[in-house]
Amino acid sequence: VGTGITDEVFGELGERLQTIKSDQKPGEYIVPKILTPDVWVEPNIVV
Repeated sequence: VGTGITDEVFGELGERLQTIKSDQKPGEYIVPKILTPDVWVEPNIVV
């Protein structure tokens, strides 16, 4: 199954996500405490 995202676009997306990452869970997220991601990001990029 493909995403349609090229390696180049995937790399650019990673760079953009670095600018909006956070150590804290954004308030609008509802996530079970058992789930702990490596990184939180603010929801403001549409792909």
